[in-house]
Amino acid sequence: MLAGGVQVVRGAVCHHYLSLSFVLRLTYSYKQFISKVEEIASAIFFADQDLGRKNVNDMTDTAPEPHAEMASEPDHTRFVDHYLAFLLAQASSRISREFHRDVEAAGLSVTEWRVLASLEGSEGESIGVLSQLTLTKQPTLSKVVQRMEADGIVDRTRVRSDRRQTVVRITPKGHLLTETLRKRAINHQARLLEPFGQENAEMLISMLRALLALHPASGPVDEEADA
Repeated sequence: MLAGGVQVVRGAVCHHYLSLSFVLRLTYSYKQFISKVEEIASAIFFADQDLGRKNVNDMTDTAPEPHAEMASEPDHTRFVDHYLAFLLAQASSRISREFHRDVEAAGLSVTEWRVLASLEGSEGESIGVLSQLTLTKQPTLSKVVQRMEADGIVDRTRVRSDRRQTVVRITPKGHLLTETLRKRAINHQARLLEPFGQENAEMLISMLRALLALHPASGPVDEEADA
């Protein structure tokens, strides 16, 4: 997220995970962290709503009748409007959906893109780790990786210490295939964060990485999500 938002990938697309020592040096308290992420995620959420209303008005040739106007919004807000998990999920879903159109236009499925992006800058990952990074169930991911291997964009090798395990690596063909997409992903991210300024953008990314470091993934993925 964000899928789930918040999806973690390596290489030119995403930063490396924070080390524990860096996390401990963060000067923001957990309460301040929650408040800041809510503030920025809420901005993305409500900006999207405002844009949707604007598009509807633009498609209307005549002004709405007075009786058709919406009633003024109540003073109170919904619980989910200040609930971190909801805001992160919504932001991840909406942001990912925009970029996934570019992924599909390049001839890749969203899961294939996540696999390739996760392997960029990595010496190789097991199916279990890839399942967590791509937010995809292992049985589904295994079939996808087999197909990608047949296409020559990833390869699999056995782990010497445990022949039952395999490591998945990106091939030069896979690297070349995602080169343009990785640039587009970075540009897409820059456009999304531009309204908040560089300082807030860097703060948001740092805090999200800190949150992930404090809550490491464990166990198989139960559900697939946007990322």
